This record gives sequence, C-alpha cells and structure tokens, in this order.
Amino acid sequence: MDSNFRIQNRVADPHNSVVRGRMLGQYVMNGGEGPNSYAQNSSYQVFFNDKVTNDFNTLFSSLPPERLYYASGVPGSFHGRLLPKASLHFAYSSCTFNWLSEVPKELADDTSPTWNRAKIHSFGARKEVLEAYSNQYAEDVEAFLDSRAEELVGGGLMALIVPAVPAFWNPNTAYTTLTEFDILGSCLMDLAEKGRFSKAKVDLFNLPLHYTVPQEFKAILERSDDYTLERMEI
Repeated sequence: MDSNFRIQNRVADPHNSVVRGRMLGQYVMNGGEGPNSYAQNSSYQVFFNDKVTNDFNTLFSSLPPERLYYASGVPGSFHGRLLPKASLHFAYSSCTFNWLSEVPKELADDTSPTWNRAKIHSFGARKEVLEAYSNQYAEDVEAFLDSRAEELVGGGLMALIVPAVPAFWNPNTAYTTLTEFDILGSCLMDLAEKGRFSKAKVDLFNLPLHYTVPQEFKAILERSDDYTLERMEI
C-alpha cells in the first residue's frame, strides 16, 4: 500500500509571482510542442538524488537524449540539505520514505527492552521495539521536511509517494512486505541453528526500514509549520 501526499510550502514569494505573471503575459502557453507551448518557452533543471554509492552514469545514460529538461545528479542523504536555499520549485519522492537514516541505536542494547532478539525488524516485535522504529522514523521525516523547507521557494510544491500499511491491517489474514521480513528473519535463525553463523549476529542485525500507517505520517506533517497539506490519497 502506498499513500500519496501533495504538500505546499507556506512561505509566500511575491517576487516569484511577479516574474511568473510577466512571463504568462508575454507567452500564452499551451501544451504540445508549438511556438507558444511550455516546451518551447520554458527551461527546467531536474536534480536526481541518491546515495553517494549510486551509479549516476547508469542513470544519465538511460535518460532520453531529446529530453526537455537539464539533468544533474545530487549525491547525498535526503535526510539533510542537498541544494541552496530557495532553489527548488517542486520536490518529488517515490517509495523511499520507508528507509531510515539508521537503525535505532536502542536496538543494540541487550539489557534494554528494545533488544530485538531473534528478529530483524519491528514486525511482530515487542512494543518498545516498534516505538524505537517509530521514533526514528519521525525524526528522519522531520529532518527531510526541514531540509526541503529551506530548499523550496515560497509556495513550492512537494509530492510524496509513501510506502505504508493500513492501520486496520491484520497480519494473520493479509500479506505485505512486512510478512517477507518475518520470513527472512526466520530463515536467518534457521541458518544460525545449523551453525552457519551465530545467533548473536542475527540479534544484532536489524533492517533500517519502517512502514508507516497513514495516520502516523499525516501527524508528522501536521506538526510542521512550514507546509500545508493540499491533498492526501490512500
């Protein structure tokens, strides 16, 4: 299940509105590729972001040669700043919010209730483990929103496709990605039982992934003073 969010930067930008107004007064822009089309009268710079280990050469070689935009690669974690202040008009992220910046540190403490023994994820784990994942997720999403708020122009838009599970999801009757994590964890424990590696290694291995519920993600968005939620689809 994915949830779609369309949110807008609250800050007004009157200068940008004036420039846009003058441009629209000069060109009656239409679709297609004619002399008065957006394609012939607009320039777009698209920034592709991924981790520094991503092969950007493969990305660039796959782009259409006759594209109607300029392309650049921006390496780095999207949980932090990537671009100059007020340099972005539209931000888009698809199916990446399930990745955490790191595994919650509490999970490495074998004296803590968050010790995730014999599991590799929060699925089916004790309440304290789920809370640790949820807190890390909220921290990461807030860091993302704060960074994009600095980079977006006033009134800029952001569209997000967020991997999620329904709040009413029943793991006993419905199959999701979380079910796969549980199966993978069981396989690792079986291998540990056979001596392929120690059980301690499985206990210390946790996936940096969190699948939110729409209500949780919406609550994080609404805590931010930098955005208004324009539209949400589930």
